[in-house]
Amino acid sequence: MHWQTRVLVVVVAAELAVGFVLLRSRPGRVEPPLADLTLLDAVTAAEIRSLHQAVIRDASPGGWRRLGEAYAAFGYFPEAEACCRRAVELDPNSFAAHDWHGVALNQVGRTEDAIEAFERAAALSRGPDRQQCLYHIGRNYLRQENPDKAEAAFRKAGNLLWAAHELARLLIRTDRASEALEILDPLVEHYPQEQRFYQLRARARTATGDHEAAARDSALAERSPHLLPTAQIVYRLHTRIAQFGLRRRANECRKLIQTGKLTEAAAKLRELLAIKWRAAAASNLVSLELLLGTADAAIRLLDQLNERHGTSPERLSRLGDAWSLAGNQERAIDYWARAAAYQLNVEPGGTIDTQPFRQLAQAYAEAGDQKQSTKFRSFSSHFEGIVAFRNNQMDLAAEKLEESVSLDAHKAKTWYYLGLVREAQDEPDGAQTALRRCLEIAPNHGRARDVLKRLGP
Repeated sequence: MHWQTRVLVVVVAAELAVGFVLLRSRPGRVEPPLADLTLLDAVTAAEIRSLHQAVIRDASPGGWRRLGEAYAAFGYFPEAEACCRRAVELDPNSFAAHDWHGVALNQVGRTEDAIEAFERAAALSRGPDRQQCLYHIGRNYLRQENPDKAEAAFRKAGNLLWAAHELARLLIRTDRASEALEILDPLVEHYPQEQRFYQLRARARTATGDHEAAARDSALAERSPHLLPTAQIVYRLHTRIAQFGLRRRANECRKLIQTGKLTEAAAKLRELLAIKWRAAAASNLVSLELLLGTADAAIRLLDQLNERHGTSPERLSRLGDAWSLAGNQERAIDYWARAAAYQLNVEPGGTIDTQPFRQLAQAYAEAGDQKQSTKFRSFSSHFEGIVAFRNNQMDLAAEKLEESVSLDAHKAKTWYYLGLVREAQDEPDGAQTALRRCLEIAPNHGRARDVLKRLGP
């Protein structure tokens, strides 16, 4: 190449380099923040970096918002706020950009700015989206200790459940329990399994002096299985997490299980655990290993879970299942018995697993020990009755509890729950009979005595 040509090439290359630098640093260009992703698993971190690179390449409003959503989902709220703010600047008419900007501002505690962001989002939306924005506005006014503006926002949100819940709470706190009841009565009617509405109505009725009705609502709350997630933004962020990395792959595994592709699902779960150990994924894999008949793999996983996370009744029960599948009934019975011992001391409202009792009843029956089999059949029916009671399935609860006392009439707790069931079925005589039987066995059973007192002479 001629020396003049070489010089020309060098000059052009230098000009292009300078031009690229100027382009990268031109006024108005904003670089997206890159959060420290070292605490995330490799798959999730790679997906977020991919979103980051997409913004560098394109810098579209949607790209900025998607990166902000990802940051928010995993708790990088300052970075999320910066990304969503830029999305708003690029597309001021985007509901999603304003909405997610509000979420990020909410999570960093900038309540006034969050209110403004949600107000802009509400102005760009209708229906449930607008109602949800108004709910978030009300929650931020509560954080500012401004109950009047919070109430106004909740009322504008209309029939949104979260807003109705907050409005009822606010009315009770501001000595307007009668108004709260006007909201709670139809909610209880439409959502008879929702625990929080019964709890709130019990508070409202106590405030109005209707203690008998409040006691009924408190009892209903104890046997209502649903629990409204009141931290709605947290719930929303958890939902968004499921769209990334290992969580997304775990959801894909669930779909494989639902379609009966168990071997494929187990292989994918093993891959996930090799990338990052997660207790939930390991527990799901245990279930699959048991279904596939690979007892040794299930035992190894359960031993790892107990070592890493401590022993639990559920894992002891499943170890019993695994050893039974492996043909070692003696070890299986030992693990089921240990799991059952945990359940016998379960706290009121605690998680109940009836499986070890059923397994022990069957194992002892097969071994010809009818006394032990009857004992554990009674316990199985006892706990199945309590579970049915908690789920407001009174006919099933009565059937199971009656079955339990027919097998073993000396458990005070069974008679107590049978008394509660009969009361709920509007059978006061049957309730009193059961509760008196409870007190014969356990004279100091205070709750049974309280219910008997409520039922009258």
